[in-house]
Amino acid sequence: MALLCVAAPVMAYAQTPALLVAEGHFADAEDRPVTGAHDVTFSIYASGEGGDALWTEQQSVTLDASGYYKVVLGMQTELTPEVFDGTMRWVGIQLDAGEEFTPREPLASVPYALRANVAGGLEVGGQPLVDTMTGEWIGPVSNIGGPTGPTGPEGPAGAQGPRGPAGATGPAGPTGAVGPVGERGLLGPAGPAGPTGPQGVVGPEGPAGATGPAGATGAAGPQGVAGPTGTTGAVGPQGPAGPQGGLGPMGPVGPQGPQGPVGAMGAAGPQGPIGAQGPAGATGPAGPQGLAGPAGPMGATGPQGLTGPQGPAGVAGPAGAVGPQGPTGPQGGVGPQGLQGPAGPQGPAGAQGPVGPQGPAGAQGPDGPTGATGPDGPTGATGPGSLATLGYQVITATDSFGGGRTAEASAQCTGGQLVIGGGSEGCTCNDNSRDLEEYESHPTNGNTAWRAYCRCSGDMNNEVLTTYAICANP
Repeated sequence: MALLCVAAPVMAYAQTPALLVAEGHFADAEDRPVTGAHDVTFSIYASGEGGDALWTEQQSVTLDASGYYKVVLGMQTELTPEVFDGTMRWVGIQLDAGEEFTPREPLASVPYALRANVAGGLEVGGQPLVDTMTGEWIGPVSNIGGPTGPTGPEGPAGAQGPRGPAGATGPAGPTGAVGPVGERGLLGPAGPAGPTGPQGVVGPEGPAGATGPAGATGAAGPQGVAGPTGTTGAVGPQGPAGPQGGLGPMGPVGPQGPQGPVGAMGAAGPQGPIGAQGPAGATGPAGPQGLAGPAGPMGATGPQGLTGPQGPAGVAGPAGAVGPQGPTGPQGGVGPQGLQGPAGPQGPAGAQGPVGPQGPAGAQGPDGPTGATGPDGPTGATGPGSLATLGYQVITATDSFGGGRTAEASAQCTGGQLVIGGGSEGCTCNDNSRDLEEYESHPTNGNTAWRAYCRCSGDMNNEVLTTYAICANP
């Protein structure tokens, strides 16, 4: 059996090539360690069983007395970012010419940093901070602050979108101020008040007879008691002032306000059409006058519309018999204002005058639909900002090889910040005619630090490994 334990998959570079560290041990059927030199083939698959290998590499591995091994994958066959595309991957292991061990081992999530390219392309003021090919820090190590650049010009406003459906009616707002009192109407001539006659007994309803000539006008019955006035509805909250539109159509006539005191008698209304002639029946006595219904609440005063055209004169009704002159009654109050005439046709738009002072806000109408968002304007040029002004900071840490083969340094963020990227410099095995055996550069300590580790095939001098951590507020 074989066990692959991906203990510390690492990013050797911000882009390809990349390296993975794999370790584990081999044992036979009796669980005895397999030792000595062997050829081990490692393959990466897109599924836990079946399918073709996405990547394969064979290495000569020397197993110690416990069967343990540790290798660096990607030294012979390149591990490209396409191998790790963000989906699950499995590793298959074959010892010498034997069959591949089953089941395949799933890869941990750390190798997907190969595709993340942490901090790749990060720039300040046009200067890159991490080499996208080597992963090494190439940004400034001091004086990394600078003045904030000016804001780019605002892009032009997008075209207004099509009118959407009407929104729901908003909640009722507070009561608006009482409008001004309308102009007082002309007082009509006072007519003589006739005596009130007694109410007759209601007779049985007879068949409809032919419409006879108009009889004398009877005396007016007593006025019914006025019903209570309904409460005035609350006015909705004031909406934002929209752009001034053209003159809209005339709004509906508000409900009639409470009845005022009886005014002077107006002129007779037009005569109704003559009904079809039925058989002659006895004319029943006039029924009693019903009580006046309660008056509706006073509607809000609408804006005064344009004076409508004068309607045609109604047909004059027949004159009633003149009753005896009664005593002159008290002068009636001003009658309710007449209904507003229909709005006349809209005239041509005049030249735009200067903006007048803002008038009081009217009652809120229903919200209009929101237009589609226009396209974003072009982005202004980026000013020479700095890491400090953008809320970032760069932490560095160093470690000297000191004549040995390895160096390790971890740069720890401060102030509760987290690592968003990092890199290192100084892993110079090749410059000293040494081979790079292991290289790690990745986040650590709960994403609050960046760690770099370098191991060369031979002893180094006093070269220094420097680690850079780019820290930002979470």
